[in-house]
Amino acid sequence: MSSIYGADFISSLPEVLKNDKTMLAIAAAFTNQFIKLFAEIDKVAIYARIDELPEDVLEIMAYDFKVDWWDNNATLAQKRQLLKDSWNVHRHLGTKGAIQSAASGVFSETKVYEWFEYGGDPFHFQLVVTTELSSELQARLIKMLNMAKNARSVLDGIITAIAGTWNYFNYVEKSTWDDLAGKTWDEISAQE
Repeated sequence: MSSIYGADFISSLPEVLKNDKTMLAIAAAFTNQFIKLFAEIDKVAIYARIDELPEDVLEIMAYDFKVDWWDNNATLAQKRQLLKDSWNVHRHLGTKGAIQSAASGVFSETKVYEWFEYGGDPFHFQLVVTTELSSELQARLIKMLNMAKNARSVLDGIITAIAGTWNYFNYVEKSTWDDLAGKTWDEISAQE
């Protein structure tokens, strides 16, 4: 027996026991059972196989690992990314990095700006995404941000930067979205 995965208990028996039909039957039974068991061993390594697991297993893992920003409406690839990022988010919960990681699970390109980077009020932040935001995506994103940020932090706005045009969604005053949609960053800055 050179490897545990290639177990052959019959060849491991001493010559005296190889002549005993009962021992041969026991060794053959053990060999068959171990071969079946070894085929199942890889299934235990679930985290290493996130990219292979079915969606229902991912949802169970998200519940078990407390991925509070889990989104059942996300694509399978996004769900896998959310799960992969969850350990990093939990490790840095309440920080800029956690917000960045949580948002990056759904949006490929995101950037978090803290208050001192754009001249906002202390403990406020803005998020820039490069994806057009529907009302459903905005709700999903805000839910994720609220789970990842600390309690004192305030989301000032979400900026969508697409093809040179920056749209600003003011989270605090939602009515300003219609006034700012489609304007460039310079136009928005001049208006404030």
